[in-house]
Amino acid sequence: MNKNVQEILNIMESFNQKYEVYICEKPKDSVYYHILIGCVTEIIVSKKVFKGNKEVVEFLDTTMKVTFPNYVGKNRSLILGRTIKHLSQIDSVGQIKDILNKMYNFMNRALSDESNEVKDWRDAIDSMNLR
Repeated sequence: MNKNVQEILNIMESFNQKYEVYICEKPKDSVYYHILIGCVTEIIVSKKVFKGNKEVVEFLDTTMKVTFPNYVGKNRSLILGRTIKHLSQIDSVGQIKDILNKMYNFMNRALSDESNEVKDWRDAIDSMNLR
């Protein structure tokens, strides 16, 4: 791993130990939260991945069982904030790793040639058999 990246992860780990942002049994586990939140942020913010907010909300419900009031689904910033809050409250690293695996699979499918044959992202999500 790149020396600078490792240094950043160490600082983030120390920050989490001091301020307990994420609930982790082991201090080193906070890295999974940081990676997941980075991945989720990229997916939610990108208009190229999901053109409509409704698709973002459906994706989050399907992959993480996160639901929102209707007014939250109308604003990506609110969707992102609520999602990060939800993720930071998960106290099981196993559950975080499970969500990370789903994100990894989704991102791989989005980057693969196979995803170009899919009509829309709802089809891509359905093809992952997450439901």
